[in-house]
Amino acid sequence: AIFLIVVSPEPWFLLMKAWSNGQQSTEAIWTAIAEGLVEAPSGSALSIYVAMLLSSVTSKGQSTLFLLSSISSIFSIALASTRLHFYSQTPSWGPFLNIFVMVKFPQAASQV
Repeated sequence: AIFLIVVSPEPWFLLMKAWSNGQQSTEAIWTAIAEGLVEAPSGSALSIYVAMLLSSVTSKGQSTLFLLSSISSIFSIALASTRLHFYSQTPSWGPFLNIFVMVKFPQAASQV
């Protein structure tokens, strides 16, 4: 069997714990930040490495799966970075999206 998405169970477990009272715990926030800032860049680097190897031996070029993997990694990095930016604050969607789209997403894309 091929698994297209492999995720750590810890964020899902913390989500289920927080579901009952409707509040995310500090542990859940830091786990999501660590997932986005530690695991996403390494996953993206591995995806890029494999894609470069495959494109060097085939004439097909880059695959759609590589593109989706890279975009999801960049999105995860930017979201975690934005959450860290607003740590212990409750911003409305406007400022959150502004920082995400105008600052964090371009930074993440330029570093991946």
